[in-house]
Amino acid sequence: MNHSLHLSTIRKMNLRIMPFITVLYLIAYIDRVSILVAVLQVNADLAMTTEMYGIAAGIFYVTYITSRCRATRC
Repeated sequence: MNHSLHLSTIRKMNLRIMPFITVLYLIAYIDRVSILVAVLQVNADLAMTTEMYGIAAGIFYVTYITSRCRATRC
């Protein structure tokens, strides 16, 4: 394969894929920030301490990872 053809193909792919990945990263960051803001209200409404919230988040994270691994067969 021609080296210049390879480089131009990679450049074209990057120009199409990178903006999309950047938007996805921004959405994930906004989601993470909104969850952190919501934690303050949830802790007050449910009368949870920060330790209780940490344990609940840890349990959720472990079950999320194990179910994701089973779904993708990692």
